[in-house]
Amino acid sequence: MQYKKIFFPIGAGDDVKERIRGALLVAKHFKSHIEILACQLDQASFII
Repeated sequence: MQYKKIFFPIGAGDDVKERIRGALLVAKHFKSHIEILACQLDQASFII
């Protein structure tokens, strides 16, 4: 089976660098490229 995409959620916290390093190691293992998407919630537009 050949995977085309792997979703690797990183989240937030003190260990973000280690999580990114883990994602890079997984990409290296599968000889694939990595894309990083960073997003942040705008609390002013958040509806409760």
